[in-house]
Amino acid sequence: MRPDSYPIEICLPPISDEAVVEIHDFLNEFLHLFESHYSAQIHRF
Repeated sequence: MRPDSYPIEICLPPISDEAVVEIHDFLNEFLHLFESHYSAQIHRF
């Protein structure tokens, strides 16, 4: 974490197990694509 950043609290609503898994899968895929595309910048920083 950067020195000037701070954690935030996010209140999430209750959702179904199926929705949790779908969102989890989407976020994992998005993160994979993001890291693949920006890996050089991520490692450089």
